[in-house]
Amino acid sequence: MGSGDTPPEVFTVSHVAVTIDGITDGEMNKLLFNSAKPPDWSIEAPKHTFHGDKGTVESIISAVQNPSYTTMTLTQGWDENAVLAKWRATVTDPSKAITDKKKHVKVDFLKSDGSILFSWDAQQALLTGYSHSGSDAASNAVLTVTATIDADEWQQLDSSGSPIAGA
Repeated sequence: MGSGDTPPEVFTVSHVAVTIDGITDGEMNKLLFNSAKPPDWSIEAPKHTFHGDKGTVESIISAVQNPSYTTMTLTQGWDENAVLAKWRATVTDPSKAITDKKKHVKVDFLKSDGSILFSWDAQQALLTGYSHSGSDAASNAVLTVTATIDADEWQQLDSSGSPIAGA
C-alpha cells in the first residue's frame, strides 16, 4: 500500500444463517448459531516419477486430482424445538433410507448489516456428530448444542449465491 491508500475492509462474522432442507423449515431461528467452523478443502495431487529421455528421473503431478473436504461444525444456543436432535433421530433410525437422512445444507456467513458475505453449500449432507454442553451451576455458561456435518462435496458460494469460479 502506498501512502494515503485506504486499507481493505476487515470482516468479522457475528451471525451465521443455517438452512437445512426438511429440518429448519421455520422451526429454528436462523441466527441462533454462535459458532461455525467451515469445511477445510484439500486436493490429492499424486506425483508420478519416470525416467526421461536421457535416463534422468523426472517427476510430474498427475492430471487426475481428487479434492476432499472435512466436516463443518456448528454450535448454537439450546434450541427448544430440538431441530438438530430430530435430524439425529432420523439419522439413527434404521428404517430410514440414506436419502431420507441426507439433507441439503446451506450456511450463510453474514456481514454486520445482515447481508451475505459468503456461503457454504452441500447438496447431500449428513449429520455425523451431535453433542450438547453440560450444566455447571457455578458458572453462567450458555447451554449449547454442537452439530458436525459431513458431505461428499461442499461448494463455496459468493455473496450472490453463485459458485466461486476459477480465474
